[in-house]
Amino acid sequence: MTPALVALRKIALITFALVCAALPGLPVSAAVPQENPDSAAVVFNGASLFQFYTNILDSVILKNQADIIENIRKTPFVNIPTDLNDTINSFAGSSQDIGDRMLELDTNTNEIKTLLRQSRYDEATTIKNQGFQTLSGAEGNLNTIEQAARATLTQFQDAAAAKVSPITVAYSVVLDRIQKLNDTLQLYRTILTEQQNEILNNKSLQSPLLTLQITPQQSLVGDNVKITGTLSVNSSPLSEREISILLNGSQSANFKTDAQGNYQGSLQVPYWYVSEIQIQALYYPQNIDVNVYSSALSPVINLEVLFYKAALNLTTDKHAYPGKTTAISGQLDYNASPVPPTRQIEISLDNETVDEFEITGNFTENISLPADIATGKHLINVAVLASGRYAPVLADATLNVVKAVPVITTKMPSAALIPGNFVINGTLDSETGPVAGAQITISFEGNRIDIISGKDGTFSAVFRKNMGFGLFGAQLLDFKVTPQEPWLTTATASDKIMIFYLVNCCIFFFILGLLSIVLPRSLRFKTRENRQRQLSPETLLTANKLSQASQTAVNKNILANNERAIKESDTRLFYWYRIVLQLVQKVSGVLVKPNQTLREYIRTTGKATGPANKYLIEFTGMVEKVLYSPHKVSDDDVKNGERLAHSVQESLKK
Repeated sequence: MTPALVALRKIALITFALVCAALPGLPVSAAVPQENPDSAAVVFNGASLFQFYTNILDSVILKNQADIIENIRKTPFVNIPTDLNDTINSFAGSSQDIGDRMLELDTNTNEIKTLLRQSRYDEATTIKNQGFQTLSGAEGNLNTIEQAARATLTQFQDAAAAKVSPITVAYSVVLDRIQKLNDTLQLYRTILTEQQNEILNNKSLQSPLLTLQITPQQSLVGDNVKITGTLSVNSSPLSEREISILLNGSQSANFKTDAQGNYQGSLQVPYWYVSEIQIQALYYPQNIDVNVYSSALSPVINLEVLFYKAALNLTTDKHAYPGKTTAISGQLDYNASPVPPTRQIEISLDNETVDEFEITGNFTENISLPADIATGKHLINVAVLASGRYAPVLADATLNVVKAVPVITTKMPSAALIPGNFVINGTLDSETGPVAGAQITISFEGNRIDIISGKDGTFSAVFRKNMGFGLFGAQLLDFKVTPQEPWLTTATASDKIMIFYLVNCCIFFFILGLLSIVLPRSLRFKTRENRQRQLSPETLLTANKLSQASQTAVNKNILANNERAIKESDTRLFYWYRIVLQLVQKVSGVLVKPNQTLREYIRTTGKATGPANKYLIEFTGMVEKVLYSPHKVSDDDVKNGERLAHSVQESLKK
């Protein structure tokens, strides 16, 4: 290695060592752990709350009740400390109340001003008293507002400890608004006080006397009534003074008194369809009478108002459908009143006018329903407008909006062969008529077809089905109808058809025929074997004997004798031997095989029978002698057989 390479290598090692030494001293940007929002303390901004107070008070000063209510609705109750809820509610409620009272004070002072101008001091006094009561309530509201603001500041006393802080600045703004409201209330008090002084200063004026007569005191709307009366002071008539006629407190007509202080005129009864109208005459000083006379009001006279009434009976369709028209029928009953030639009608659906027309009597009108109207109950209002002496007639009814359900009627074969096809015909109908242009989806065993109904609601489809599983049975066809019209709803239905799977049935019946040939033979073989296993001892004896005879080539005479013995198997000897065999089979659990002789069977069961085996061998020899030789059973044989049978029983019991 050259000296230059060695030097470079040393420099690289020194640089690496310096970098490693400097790494611990490098600044590391540590991730700030995020605080769990569930356990984090709620930080509430008191300055924001005072800003909220300020916004409400600004709306109160501007007498804008809508803004007051809107600001209260936006109260940030989510982040407000619990112990401030009552304070804020008190502030908000008092703010809304003082806003109402200030509007009422405006009305009161304006009314008093008008009454004073007319020298109506008694009425002005009543409203003035109401004004002072309203003003006292408003001052109480302002006091509550100030206390709520002070209590709020106390809640944030730590944050407001500094002389200048966001909370103290925001609180000072609230105090400024409270002072402005206080100045406004003081202005109302000044106005009411001045009006009160004006009333008191004019109490010494002369009070005129005003009378009023109406003829007749019962009249139809639109007719004229005669108005008469007098105006005098201390029994002296006041001539050329203007008299105002008030109807329910509103000025309606003016008359002038003559030289004798009398006034008279004609007044048309307004088309107010009420039972009565309050009529009153008013005099208030004008020109030279100002500051000389006070105002005067006559006693109230109630005029009985007459007009023609009618009853309106409405009927609607049982069902109405979205996007279609529905009929509204009305019958007007005027009772004894004369029937007008025409009337104007307005029909409203859910308080929105949908139709206006003129009628000459009873009516039936079709109104169109919106396609997107919701199903359910809707309100129909029908107004027969007032016309002259005929009062308006109002009636309402409930409109039941529903969607009609298509009814699916199908016509198809009762059975079909698969594979193959079958035709489905049908019609779609509803309460509103044939269902045209509806999409019909037919599903059958996982297959589906879509068709469109015709203008008359009919439809036709060919259903093709390939091979499937199964043999035959009733299958369901599912129908789904999706109408286009807004007044119809979707509908579903099902129908059954008997399906025969032809190939599957052929295969099944072929296998069934094949089994009908093979199974009987197998069953006969099994039956024969079972029967042989269950043969009685007599039959077994016969079978064994026949087998033995065939093996030993016994001649026909011996076989004939054996057959004769078998036929006489009901003798007592065979009876006792049958009992013995049953005992042996029960003890040994071994049955006689078809190819076994009786002697072979007894030997096979020798171990199971034990001492009884010798008696069995002796008894078997007696029986074989009878079966295989011309020997006839004697009474001694029977007695000996009975003895042996008892011996076997006794031995087996041991």
